[in-house]
Amino acid sequence: MRSGFAKMTVAALAFATLAGAAFAQNAVLICTLKTTPKSFTTSPLVIGLNLGDGLAGVYDPLIAAIKEEPLVAKRSQQGGKVVIDWEVTNFRDSQGAKIGNLVFRAKYTPETGRISVRSYVKGYDNAVIVTYGSCEEKIPEAQPRGRKKS
Repeated sequence: MRSGFAKMTVAALAFATLAGAAFAQNAVLICTLKTTPKSFTTSPLVIGLNLGDGLAGVYDPLIAAIKEEPLVAKRSQQGGKVVIDWEVTNFRDSQGAKIGNLVFRAKYTPETGRISVRSYVKGYDNAVIVTYGSCEEKIPEAQPRGRKKS
């Protein structure tokens, strides 16, 4: 089994490979969040900003533990911010009992590199928890193509 850092690196590379648009929207964000024990957010959070029309990809230690693969998320604009919405389905406690679905909304400000992530358990009367942090933008470089054998 891969280490957490190795999985995060693989996710960043996968997003870099899938990202294909011009401008910085094809960036991969590596975000460090100031998490708390009560929040469902984990750090680092990796976001692939452009997986297609209105889509992004997200991956963090929580997703790695539950789903093992990056999740596809919805991407939109709100003023000068990039908004990413995703849901981790069938979240279970340490005993295996289903708790529910975790809902997340990240708002990233490209000019400052700041991010806020809201999280809550869907279907329960609970408080929304907001976590703050910062992101480093990585622009994928074009990968050299291998030579064809003649």
